[in-house]
Amino acid sequence: MGVTHLERLSRARELLAGRGMNTTYCRLACFSAAGFSDALRTEAARGGVLLVGLDEFYG
Repeated sequence: MGVTHLERLSRARELLAGRGMNTTYCRLACFSAAGFSDALRTEAARGGVLLVGLDEFYG
């Protein structure tokens, strides 16, 4: 899973906000059994993105 997945989620949040939904407390989350790219991990380290892999899901 990479940054493009995060960009798609971010765009969906923007569209919801544009339709009048309150997205103030909306947090983006990515779930993956295959893992995450280094670029996505870097973005997540900046905050605002939750990454859930198998270790977090089952551990």
